[in-house]
Amino acid sequence: MKKLLSLMLVLILSLGVASSALAASVTFDTPYYTLTLPDNWEIYESDPEKDTETLKRLGYLSSPETQHYWWVETAIHYLENWKDVSLFNADQETLQRYLDATLNDFNDVNGEFLGWFYAGDIPFVLIKCRDDDGDYIYADTMTNGYCILFYAYIKDTGSSKTYDLSDSDIALMRGIFETFQPKG
Repeated sequence: MKKLLSLMLVLILSLGVASSALAASVTFDTPYYTLTLPDNWEIYESDPEKDTETLKRLGYLSSPETQHYWWVETAIHYLENWKDVSLFNADQETLQRYLDATLNDFNDVNGEFLGWFYAGDIPFVLIKCRDDDGDYIYADTMTNGYCILFYAYIKDTGSSKTYDLSDSDIALMRGIFETFQPKG
């Protein structure tokens, strides 16, 4: 009986810890998927007139002492020539073909392939880019021609300048992208 009570207490305590950890996070919610963000992130629309059901922006002001913040844009695009392909069940040849096509799109911004990562069983391509404003990372996945994509960079408030991204910056965003959960 003592073992059963001890086991129940451990289970109740672990559920309480898990519940408080979940309560501390912020959920970015769209009609198509969710992302779990750190608890100190704020979701906001930068320009509600430009935001649509398929294009959203979220961001985080890093601290009151600085004017630097993460800026993340996400969109859904339909790619007619990939309408019969889903990356989550694609073979290596198809994944390579998709990667080559995606990297080709980023030739003019020095796209550097950082690797594939997975949100559950869903593969995402991760690319680091550099344009006239600075560094950013790009991640996407695609199913039946529908590409869900993310652009993420660190900016100054009121400026288009972006900051160089460290390995830990990239790891932070990758960790957020790995929380991707499709709906439906």
